[in-house]
Amino acid sequence: MKNFSVAISVVLLGILLGGCSFNNKQAAEESSLKEQNSLLKENSSLKAKQRSKKSSSLNTEN
Repeated sequence: MKNFSVAISVVLLGILLGGCSFNNKQAAEESSLKEQNSLLKENSSLKAKQRSKKSSSLNTEN
């Protein structure tokens, strides 16, 4: 009976550790996606500024 309870404890510990590993991986992916989203927003902002500068320089040339 003692072996059975040890086996159950090992299985539960494995499930717990597996769940923690999954949560850490998921958190890392979410962090990466947030960083990518931030970079995309920054990039689009810079592109908008460049377009604005180009259009203003074209307007001053005319």
